[in-house]
Amino acid sequence: MIKSAKTTGSRLFKIVFLFSVLAAFSGCNLDQTTLSVTPESTSIPVNGTVNLTAGGGLAPYTWAPSASGIVTTVDASKGTGTFAATTTTGVITVTVKDANGYTGVAYIQVSNSNLAISPVTKSILEGSALPFTASGGVPPYTFSVAPFSAPATDTGLSLPTGTISKTNGIYTAPSEQTTDQVIVTDSAGNTSKSIVTVFQPLKVESSAITVAKSSVTSIVPVGGITPYSYNVVASTGTAGWTLSSNAASFYAPGTDGTSVVLITDATGAETTITYTY
Repeated sequence: MIKSAKTTGSRLFKIVFLFSVLAAFSGCNLDQTTLSVTPESTSIPVNGTVNLTAGGGLAPYTWAPSASGIVTTVDASKGTGTFAATTTTGVITVTVKDANGYTGVAYIQVSNSNLAISPVTKSILEGSALPFTASGGVPPYTFSVAPFSAPATDTGLSLPTGTISKTNGIYTAPSEQTTDQVIVTDSAGNTSKSIVTVFQPLKVESSAITVAKSSVTSIVPVGGITPYSYNVVASTGTAGWTLSSNAASFYAPGTDGTSVVLITDATGAETTITYTY
């Protein structure tokens, strides 16, 4: 059967249009949509208040504390709110959610004295060290560390925990990812707590991958701190990619070539994947 010139031309137009769209995305850097809170961490006394502001995302915004306390929305369209503490002490996490379901978190240290630990929250790499300091309260201070979330008592499992110098407050992360709680206690028995998130180095399963022409391959980073950003930094053909949550998709063109995809996490750590097709 002989195809008409009209049918052949229509299909050719669709193919050219598709590759034009993919080429338009090549070399672009589209960050995953993120939502942040200012201040990210702070300390207040019992029954104290702090004003919070969401950054990024899409209005309207909603607020919710994870423990005792009240968050009043000041302006849902601008993402502003006020957290009012009760007499519950410890690290309170307050979450803001935007219209698309993205979330941001603020960590609020509520204490019944002016004893404070710094930093209130921090994310660090496995095996690295982080100094903590204390102020207020009644010196001298003693530092200790414990798992932030204890496992169920019937599992027989224990969470990896870092170590800390009792006197100088230098915390050393374990060689596994975990979340620890660093506690400072003054001589009067007052305490102040901090949350430490220990994460793995940013990496990918393979740094060099051969894929079929005109194929689609998912890119799933491991470790690091989200959000990730993706960028095609070098390419000998027409290539594009799109984002879906924390996974990107690499689109290989229909011709021979190579492309290098740069992946960057929130700390600035980078890794690459070279695709050959």
